[in-house]
Amino acid sequence: VFDAISYCKGGSIVRMLSGVLGPDNFRKGLGLYMKRFAYQNTASSDLWKCWEEVSG
Repeated sequence: VFDAISYCKGGSIVRMLSGVLGPDNFRKGLGLYMKRFAYQNTASSDLWKCWEEVSG
């Protein structure tokens, strides 16, 4: 079920998103996500919302 493609796909998507948002907005979004949801359970949509917020 899991092969090299499955394991590498997540990293590739994150790298691609960093290229689209730019390194500053990418880091700002991660920082916002970490501060906002520290010590909580989250969904992937929470991370996407933080990136949307910082990128305008």
